[in-house]
Amino acid sequence: MVTLSTPGDESFGNYFRKRIRRIYPLFLMTLPLSYFLACVVAGRLEDPRWHDLLGNIAMLQDFGQGRPGVWFNQYYNDALWSLSYEWWFYVAFILVA
Repeated sequence: MVTLSTPGDESFGNYFRKRIRRIYPLFLMTLPLSYFLACVVAGRLEDPRWHDLLGNIAMLQDFGQGRPGVWFNQYYNDALWSLSYEWWFYVAFILVA
């Protein structure tokens, strides 16, 4: 399906910019929102978990609960772990296509 959405003559830079515009703006807005909502639910300021935040910005997060060897947990939003898989799929796709 990804092949159908990418013209054969599209450059890597063009492809990558489109993916960044599609994924990153909304993702970057969810990170502080997720932290804020976690603080509201807890009724206090939560640990900002800078390590996990930076790992999420680099799209290196994974679902850490019950899975050993995860370097960066999702940042206060359990659904965000899957976004890194999508991101790296797009990167791998353009490299092998």
